[in-house]
Amino acid sequence: LIQFSALQELDVSENNLLGTSDDESPAPMIGQALEGGRLWALRTLNLLNTGICQEDLTAVCTALAGGTAASLQVLKLCQIDLPPAQTLASAFDSNHLSQLRDLTFEDDAGWLSEGLGVVTR
Repeated sequence: LIQFSALQELDVSENNLLGTSDDESPAPMIGQALEGGRLWALRTLNLLNTGICQEDLTAVCTALAGGTAASLQVLKLCQIDLPPAQTLASAFDSNHLSQLRDLTFEDDAGWLSEGLGVVTR
């Protein structure tokens, strides 16, 4: 497995991570790399304007809830619905994101994401 032990910033904003099939989308790899602890030094993760599907976003949030990116300080997420929001809230509850200083949510339509209320409770 490839290790990215020195990688401190992963900015994939403004890139289409949706893909037309699982094989074409790089989005699942982000969650897998986080979950596998291969991005342990990551301080900034920017997923704004990526079109990442909620399933892949849930995988990213699940990895964050697992504590494998404890040094994360800046997290910028696309619109977030309930499943990934609940998982992200668990990450906060477990104190696995204790270094987080900046949390940004995308709001394309001018309405707050449904899951934002879950995260901010």
